[in-house]
Amino acid sequence: MPVDQPLVETRCPSCGAPQETTASSCTACGFNLDLAKQRFGAIPRYGIHVTDSTEAVLTLSEYRGIERRLKQFENQFPQSRFSVFFTAMLPGQKLEDYTFWLFNSCHFTPFDSKLSNNFALLLTVDLQSRSACLMIGYGLEPYLSASDLEALAGRGLPAFRKARYADGARAIIAAVGAELRKRIREREPGLPARVPASAAPSPS
Repeated sequence: MPVDQPLVETRCPSCGAPQETTASSCTACGFNLDLAKQRFGAIPRYGIHVTDSTEAVLTLSEYRGIERRLKQFENQFPQSRFSVFFTAMLPGQKLEDYTFWLFNSCHFTPFDSKLSNNFALLLTVDLQSRSACLMIGYGLEPYLSASDLEALAGRGLPAFRKARYADGARAIIAAVGAELRKRIREREPGLPARVPASAAPSPS
């Protein structure tokens, strides 16, 4: 992936400063994909739907349960791909930076989708801070704002605080689906509560 690829959200994932959609680096702090690569190194092994990079947080039943929820989400929103990545951040690392790096470096979606045609979602759950970060592609930004994403990621906190990470992830997935259905109905009255197919990419 070229270093000059635009940041995949309209605010810098590192400092939160507003950005132009075509910006390749944050105009406030200089953060970009190249810096993220330097910080985090090689891309980790990952699954399309669920990744437990710690190899310790999820039981097989929990893994399959989350995967099943994500596939149900995709049945409701067939142009989207929702992925969940569990990790344990090192001291000094920012979960927002790491999520941005994963989102831009891993091929979670089978679609060759860029900018307004990117309907991907990535939820990163950090065992160290017991928190989560939710990132979406440009195609979903008309429906979910940055404050929406922060609030939705927070829906898992009660479970995370009890080290019930699978329960927290499932709560967030359910909340995202409900909120997205609500926003689509508001913006597209009379249409099914799905990501609009007219703007979505076709599978390769």
